[in-house]
Amino acid sequence: MKMRFKFAAALAAFAALAQTVSAVTAAETFKAHASEIATNRCVAVGGYVFGVGRAISKRGGDSVGFGKARLLAFGKIADMAKARARWPDGVSPELRAAAWRLASESGASAISLKGCETILEKCEAPEHYMAVIAVPERAFDAAVPTRATLERWIATAEAELAASHAAAEETPSADVKSSATTSDETPEEYEPRGYWEESGVQANETMVESQFL
Repeated sequence: MKMRFKFAAALAAFAALAQTVSAVTAAETFKAHASEIATNRCVAVGGYVFGVGRAISKRGGDSVGFGKARLLAFGKIADMAKARARWPDGVSPELRAAAWRLASESGASAISLKGCETILEKCEAPEHYMAVIAVPERAFDAAVPTRATLERWIATAEAELAASHAAAEETPSADVKSSATTSDETPEEYEPRGYWEESGVQANETMVESQFL
């Protein structure tokens, strides 16, 4: 009996090791699907969710520019989580946006993603920065808010909107800020460049510098 137990334990350990060794990394998955990923804002492929951010940054140099691009890339993944969440029936898009915004303001983001990594950072043109981040799809699925969490956020948003409307009615001339107001800190985005010619080579945003040598 003891011998069978040891054999089963060894077999399980070997299977776990084989699975770890054969696991495809996010970087390898990106390399295999670079064109598909780079032409989408956010896409799930090969067991990972990839977010692509493209930011215009005129101050602060590369560090600031790539930081903005990473922020936008994370935002694309958060937007997918928002779309996949099981919102209660009858909740308007405006209320969803308000609930999500309030949840984001209470922390760094409305969702917490484990295992995020930066796969690519690239300056596509002067002051134009691109970043690709990836998160394991299991971690993404675990981060999508539950129905109970969404209901709690919605209740908070409804209370804030009601208070805002009451304040507007009491003081019509007051400058009451809309809950849908976009933050001034939101980085400016740009669309993919598509194809262009560089040093006589037809290129696109998925190519790397070594391909121009």
